[in-house]
Amino acid sequence: MEKGIKRLAFVAILFMAAFPFISSCIVSLGDYPGYQVGRSWVEYHKSVSLRPGGTLSLENVNGNVEIAGWDRDELEMYVERNVTRTPSWLTRWQPWWRVVPKIDFDKFEDFIKIKAQPARRGENLPAFDFYLNVPHHIHLKNIVSRTGDIVVADLYGEIVIELMEGNVTVENFSGSLLVSLGEGYVEADLVDLRNEDEIRISTEKGDIILYLESSVRANVEANAPAGKVVNAFFPEKIPSSGKIAFELGEGGTYISLYSASGDIHIKEFK
Repeated sequence: MEKGIKRLAFVAILFMAAFPFISSCIVSLGDYPGYQVGRSWVEYHKSVSLRPGGTLSLENVNGNVEIAGWDRDELEMYVERNVTRTPSWLTRWQPWWRVVPKIDFDKFEDFIKIKAQPARRGENLPAFDFYLNVPHHIHLKNIVSRTGDIVVADLYGEIVIELMEGNVTVENFSGSLLVSLGEGYVEADLVDLRNEDEIRISTEKGDIILYLESSVRANVEANAPAGKVVNAFFPEKIPSSGKIAFELGEGGTYISLYSASGDIHIKEFK
């Protein structure tokens, strides 16, 4: 009996000694407002006002990014840990408080800058997926990621994307578009292009698929040194060198497409 009491007293002392450390771990979550912690996922949610015509910069490391336009004058962001893209050893051996990302979120009037970083300096960052709703009219400057897919939809303004590995999809977009991709495909459908718009898409390894309206006015240059260019507007013109330049109407948007190792398909909206 006396031994049992001593054992319980020893356990109580250990718990009281460890309580400050446990409490500090819980309090540290205050650095990440909006997170919800579970066994397999971590969530971050934030909403701020953003007027149409504002600017957004987003830098991720590993994970997908989806940005969609909506009819509200605000930005809503939702971040979720992507377990399938996170290395298994990191998911298995890292406790949950060490895989919570540090989201740097800065707002200066109508400019928002978002950056994902490891919770602790020097640690590997697990995969986190970003889902954002923004006003239809927006300038997406420096949407950057190392790996993962990037999808933008229902926007007009300006888009600049840099991605090392993954796929880029642009749906129902009007404006200037600059995409620089290492490995993966780019698929974009563009509407209501203006003379002042500029389209530049390049990939080192992967195909480019571009959809244009039948009424578009544009100067197009497409170069696929190791592949082929398929042009629905002039199917009879088959470049023997994988390079072609043509004009649709007079003046219009400048479009430059380059795939170092892949094919280029220029298609017309049905």
